[in-house]
Amino acid sequence: MSLQRNAQQQMSNLTLPNRPAREFTSERIGRVAHLAMVLAVIVLGISAWVSYRNIRQLIEREQWVDHTHAVLIELETVVATASDGVTLERGYLLNADESLLPAFQARQNELTQQVRSLKELTADNPSQQTNIADLSSQLASEFDVLSEALAIRRAVGSAKGNFALSDHVTRSREMMDQIRKTIATMAGEENRLLQNRTEASKASFKKVIGTLGVTTAIAIGMVVLSYLLIRRDAAHRRRTAAEQNRRCSCLRTTRADCE
Repeated sequence: MSLQRNAQQQMSNLTLPNRPAREFTSERIGRVAHLAMVLAVIVLGISAWVSYRNIRQLIEREQWVDHTHAVLIELETVVATASDGVTLERGYLLNADESLLPAFQARQNELTQQVRSLKELTADNPSQQTNIADLSSQLASEFDVLSEALAIRRAVGSAKGNFALSDHVTRSREMMDQIRKTIATMAGEENRLLQNRTEASKASFKKVIGTLGVTTAIAIGMVVLSYLLIRRDAAHRRRTAAEQNRRCSCLRTTRADCE
């Protein structure tokens, strides 16, 4: 009887009194791991949404940069076309070469199209619209002066025309200087906008990279945490199982001794 009591006491000692606590610990680890995975998915979703907005903003700002470059190119084209037209007209006034007149007329038509294009490109900028109005008026005055000179050249001929045309040539040169000044003012405004828009585009790019970097790092951290918690839970379960096996083995040995 004493031996049986001792065996029962030993079996009682071999039971797992902390089993509910261990099960609770394992369950808690599993919940934390599950929560970490859910948070990782949420962070990735937020990252995708924020990145989409930032990338759209970056694309929009890059488009404004390209738009400003287009305006600057158009301004350079206007200067070149106007200068070319004036050169052709003066060539005719000096040499009476009729073959130059079609090219001169073509430059006038090109300038009309180019100024219209500038007006459309800068429709969002009131100050540039004012400058374009001044530019259009100056170009019209320039070609009015050249047309008057052309009429005089045809009427009086080369000998008398050179003296009569000197005033028109001077006025044409002064008007061309005003045209260049107006275009330089417009180019300065566009270069200022270009600088601001380029800086904004760079800031948007850094924002995109920063957002992706931070959110990706957080998501990776959550995934790693989940992995470590799952490994810890698995190790905890293995230890618990090994402890149960050891106690069961001792229990069987004790029972065998009692028998």
